[in-house]
Amino acid sequence: MGEIFERAMPAIPLEWTGERLTTATSGQAELEHLHRYFLARNFCRGLDVLDVASGEGYGTALLAQVARSAIGVEISADATAHAYRAYSAPNLRFLTGDACRLPLKDASVDAVVSFETIEHFYEHEQFLAEVCRVLRADGFFIVSSPERDVYSPSGSSANPYHVRELTKAEFEALLQTSFSHVYLMAQRPMLGSAIVSDGSASGRALTFEKRGPRHYEASEGLPRPMYLVAIASNHSIANVPDSLYIETAEIGAVIQELPELRRRVESAENEMAAAKNQLASINKASLDHATRAKALESALAEARVEAAFACSQRDLARRAARRAAAAAEGAWHAQVAELNRQVAESDQQAVELKRQVEEWRRRYLGLRGRLEAILRRFWILRVSRLFPVSMRRFIRERMLGPVRQ
Repeated sequence: MGEIFERAMPAIPLEWTGERLTTATSGQAELEHLHRYFLARNFCRGLDVLDVASGEGYGTALLAQVARSAIGVEISADATAHAYRAYSAPNLRFLTGDACRLPLKDASVDAVVSFETIEHFYEHEQFLAEVCRVLRADGFFIVSSPERDVYSPSGSSANPYHVRELTKAEFEALLQTSFSHVYLMAQRPMLGSAIVSDGSASGRALTFEKRGPRHYEASEGLPRPMYLVAIASNHSIANVPDSLYIETAEIGAVIQELPELRRRVESAENEMAAAKNQLASINKASLDHATRAKALESALAEARVEAAFACSQRDLARRAARRAAAAAEGAWHAQVAELNRQVAESDQQAVELKRQVEEWRRRYLGLRGRLEAILRRFWILRVSRLFPVSMRRFIRERMLGPVRQ
């Protein structure tokens, strides 16, 4: 019989942010994360273990069930405080810290666990250097990361929480720069989860996958794994088993519901048949309506043609009225301009005539003055004094001409 162990659950789960898994969430993502920690739990018995990016703390608590000591390091102070409140054990503690600056002494742990962490920052090399610093000489590192070519294929939307994702080749090469031995496994979500060897072991699993209504694919190993899980160490790595996570409760519930589902399907099929019969009668009745509708559509089309013709005539009349109004307005403006021009010319002629009258009056007065001087000089004007006063003005005007005002 296998080992039975319990998963501790907090009274109040940490709020889900959209990326960090907490006990407030469930479903396939929960199965994937639990499976990784169950695998790590199998390797950490009696060891001093560090869980980097421990989040809510549920995984570190699982490791503490078998480890000599377990430390969870999380960059979020709120998550660390929640982990302290939710999980308590003599060999379990939580620290707030950065994965690239781990708050532990050199060579202080036997194993470092870090799942779905490395893709969240760019400084991978610095992170591995810190892992190597805190590991003891015979220690090992269990790490996972999404496989970029499967998790983020070309044309898909990027995960906004990820900074630097790795392909399988990049992930393995990165670990080999810091560890002399790397055992690579592949994880793919199904109804549950599978973690199997990625080819490092001598035996190979044979997988059959349905790829459509009539097609199936036979593959060695686990095709198209979404996640990569690696165990890295400077010592040889042996006896790493393939593992399966089976969610029997979910499958059992589905099996129990199958009879009810079949009954519902049959009921739905009966209702669909009745609906088809009703639809047939409705279709028959609708033929008459369709004929009437066609007649109405024809009448409506004719009315639309007549309306369009009336609208075109209306538009022609409007354009003609606008052109006539524009022409009348232009002629009126031209007449006004001509009258204004004639008035201006009349004003100029009046000014010129006035000027000429004034010039002739000036000349006349000049000549009259000269004539009066001549008459005075020869005493001719004095002759008028011989006549009565009433005759003098007449005689002067006859000799000099009338006085011009």
